Amino acid sequence: MGSAATLRFFLDQQRTSTGSFPNLDWPILLGELPVSPAGTIRNDQVPANLPLFEQLRDAAGNVPLLPGDNGGAHVAGMNFGRPGEHVRCVGCHAGHSMMPVPPSEAEAAWTNLAPGAVVSVSSSRDPRYNGGVNDRRVMKGPIFAYWTSAPGQTTGQWVQLTFPVPVTVRSVRLYNPRRGDEANSSLQVESATVVLYADTGATQELARSSVGRITTQGTDVPFDEVRIRAVRVLIDRMSGTYYGMRVASLAEVEVIARAEAP
Repeated sequence: MGSAATLRFFLDQQRTSTGSFPNLDWPILLGELPVSPAGTIRNDQVPANLPLFEQLRDAAGNVPLLPGDNGGAHVAGMNFGRPGEHVRCVGCHAGHSMMPVPPSEAEAAWTNLAPGAVVSVSSSRDPRYNGGVNDRRVMKGPIFAYWTSAPGQTTGQWVQLTFPVPVTVRSVRLYNPRRGDEANSSLQVESATVVLYADTGATQELARSSVGRITTQGTDVPFDEVRIRAVRVLIDRMSGTYYGMRVASLAEVEVIARAEAP
């Protein structure tokens, strides 16, 4: 987020080889289009019935790196369309392939932007797992990778997501840590408050909303499309234990939003 400047479209038609081997059949660059601030691109000039792939570039022409060890922002799979067909993509393979396709281009601009934010926390049991707040592994990742506060710190605890560009927020979705597993977790967020800020320093409050007990399937906290730079989740009341410790915790925070121009 904030680093995608253009998208390059490549044709990978295999003319002399039996697979996608660049040393035998190099991909053909079809063109390059600018990425809108909301992260959208529309291309009406791609050829039908041929395998294509795409590659993001930043303002310097480099392929941006994805968070963690996920490599570059490159659409590794092939995509194609029939003549006259309108094909819409809402993201890459890790999770997005299971999402329903939005009904319009305007709706496709709204998605979980939390992975593009910088995480800060009030305290931490293990700073290595602060990134569990926005790693999108709420149900599939190991339970020890959730963010948890320092032991004994259950009041006044918070997590904050700070975005590199302005985003307009529709809702914030909070996930409770799942129970059991190796941590024998019984943690339950009994109540929480989400605060939206206009600045990265989280000093200019724009809106706040409180919610009661949250679920492992996710509890939505809706907002009226507020343009912000930071989201802070305050843990108001916590119960239960984790590895026998009293801590505050969140399994995941999703921010359903649309990116905007700086």
